[in-house]
Amino acid sequence: MNRALLVGINAYPGNELNGCVNDVSDVANFLVSHCDFQEDDIPLLTDKRATTNAIEAHLNWLVDRRQRGRSCRVPLQRTRRTVPCSQRGWQGDPS
Repeated sequence: MNRALLVGINAYPGNELNGCVNDVSDVANFLVSHCDFQEDDIPLLTDKRATTNAIEAHLNWLVDRRQRGRSCRVPLQRTRRTVPCSQRGWQGDPS
């Protein structure tokens, strides 16, 4: 079973962005149509719904539901790095 967490934030205070919400929607559609994901296994957190608490809760959801022996990675496009998940759960910011 494949799972993903997608976060898109256009509404940064004082620095509005364009396209981030559309991008995560497009990625979700691609994952469903081409990569054997189910819609229910791809939570989308956008703008005001993408709070620290919501992101951490959904990261824990990913870790809790992964299969034994499988890893999960969260791509951070701005920094071009991934954050590993451990057996203990979400590790937070690796920097």
